[in-house]
Amino acid sequence: MVGLGGKGYKSEWWSKKLRKKFLLWASYFIVGLYILLLAAFLILSFAIPQTADPEHIAFLRDFVLYFSSPVMLFAILLLLWSREA
Repeated sequence: MVGLGGKGYKSEWWSKKLRKKFLLWASYFIVGLYILLLAAFLILSFAIPQTADPEHIAFLRDFVLYFSSPVMLFAILLLLWSREA
């Protein structure tokens, strides 16, 4: 970077404070969206009895067991990265 004092270009719009806020809100968004999806499945299964067939219950169980772990781990990683930033 010639002519910039040898320190390189520092971007103002992607500062450390903004990065921290973004990662924190991204983790909140991911967890919130997951909770909303789970609540929608549960409300549908209780509100509409014909949707509570064995296939729907199996799908809900698989959704909770196989999808929740990566989502929660990713949200925890985002929280840790936001604290590090």
